[in-house]
Amino acid sequence: MKNIIAATVAGLVMFFWGFVSWTVLPWHNTDVHSFVDEAAVMQVIVDNAPASGIYYMPSDDADFAEGKPGAMVNVMKNGFPVGLLHMIAHAVIASIIMAYIAIMLLAKTNANSFTDKVKFVTLVGFLIGLSSSFMYWNWFGYPTGYSLVNLVDTVVTWALAGLVIGKMAEV
Repeated sequence: MKNIIAATVAGLVMFFWGFVSWTVLPWHNTDVHSFVDEAAVMQVIVDNAPASGIYYMPSDDADFAEGKPGAMVNVMKNGFPVGLLHMIAHAVIASIIMAYIAIMLLAKTNANSFTDKVKFVTLVGFLIGLSSSFMYWNWFGYPTGYSLVNLVDTVVTWALAGLVIGKMAEV
């Protein structure tokens, strides 16, 4: 029961940090731009994307060439769901589950001190951040700054969770 409480508190801390990181701090927007004519781009997407999903441009690997534009777009034909409540609920639940998994992983280690527990959970966060941020940077050309911010954000998220887990979890 103590670990469920620790995972819940850690998950809430992770969620709250995500809120601060994405809504208060400006760092996630440094490499995000707006289209010059958003309505025209939206119309092209409506006319050329028959279903919701991920679209790559160019869609054929043979057409990739230096100096030619490319894009990866997540098309949602019906738009974003109305209301944030279910998104918030999903994020909180996922954060609690992830924190609990981190506790289960931590239990398989020899980390006994608070510092060792925090280091382990932070390292888990670094691996998670690296496995996603680096891959999108490498394979899809995400900007270096954007990728680094996401990596640092993930490490901070897990370091904060590690502080809670290190203090509260029973491993």
